[in-house]
Amino acid sequence: MVNKKKKKKKNSKKKKKKKKKKKNDDKKMEKKKKKKEKKKKKKKNNNNNNNNINSNNNNNRNITNKKQTMTDGKIIKR
Repeated sequence: MVNKKKKKKKNSKKKKKKKKKKKNDDKKMEKKKKKKEKKKKKKKNNNNNNNNINSNNNNNRNITNKKQTMTDGKIIKR
């Protein structure tokens, strides 16, 4: 048997991808900014609420000692 040469496959031309047009980039950025600010505000409020709850818990606890430690390790004298 005679070895036949394999035919080389031609590389098919690759299609160029069309670049998407940037649309309303400013609007998008504005929206992102607003979302970020909202998140920040929510986090801040949440922290404030937690602080209030903590301080209320500290106030409501029956204090037998004059010294009471807070969560940050500071000592409050009553």
